[in-house]
Amino acid sequence: MVRSCWIIFQIFRLTEATDRQHVDLRGEDGGLHIVLVGDGSISDQIRPTDWFVPLDTITDTILYPPWNCAIDAKVAYGISTGRILPEHRVFRNGKPQEPLPERWNSMAGQQTTGVPEIILGPMRNDADWIMKLTALADWMALLKDHRRLVIPYPPGGVLADWLPVVPLDRIIAVIAFLLKIIPPYKATVHLAAGLQYRGTTPADVEMWQDLYTHTPNSTVMTTQNMEHCEHPMLYSILRSMFLSTRPRFPLFARRLWLRRWGKFYIHFSVIVSKSF
Repeated sequence: MVRSCWIIFQIFRLTEATDRQHVDLRGEDGGLHIVLVGDGSISDQIRPTDWFVPLDTITDTILYPPWNCAIDAKVAYGISTGRILPEHRVFRNGKPQEPLPERWNSMAGQQTTGVPEIILGPMRNDADWIMKLTALADWMALLKDHRRLVIPYPPGGVLADWLPVVPLDRIIAVIAFLLKIIPPYKATVHLAAGLQYRGTTPADVEMWQDLYTHTPNSTVMTTQNMEHCEHPMLYSILRSMFLSTRPRFPLFARRLWLRRWGKFYIHFSVIVSKSF
């Protein structure tokens, strides 16, 4: 978690430097769009909905796949660029439970008080340094032209085998805190990650359906009729990340990391709540 906070802080320092170069990062809607890319999943724990829209610096957190559904690189690219629309989505290896909402899953728009705990794990990629360097131009173009800051966890895939999984609400808490002290002050968070269920108890599919909708196990959301050529190197990097076949951080090790940093999470939350 400490490494994750440090990475996010360094990225926000970069956005501040970009802002000093007279680039308006606030966008037409008054906020920055932060896209978090990682190996997503949900657990059998419940988290308050307002944890995903903390303080007044996070306007919304938007999820794209149904509950218990994975995504591919095409979806991650569409989220990263802001191109994806509900009519672009199609599913393979399964179908979502009807009705499928004609909107994305907005945490600010949730009518319930709790949602499944969302976990973000590190993703590996097999891209060489030349591809990563070239993709940086696409990354900067999205930031400058579309006010979209794409943050993969971890950047470049470095140390992916050693970094822990992190609850999404904790990452958002860090971002909300940083936006209090670093412009542009407000942001919408977009999650470019799957939401496969990896809990230890039977899944509560009725709750998933009440919250949005859900899919059977092994379902993958992809796209059709959506262009992927505007930022080709970014798409190549995302394909490398989502096609990686190297093993995930072991489940028992992830749980050990979460227990180890549990006290830190509590102390940080107390500090943030007392600061504002």
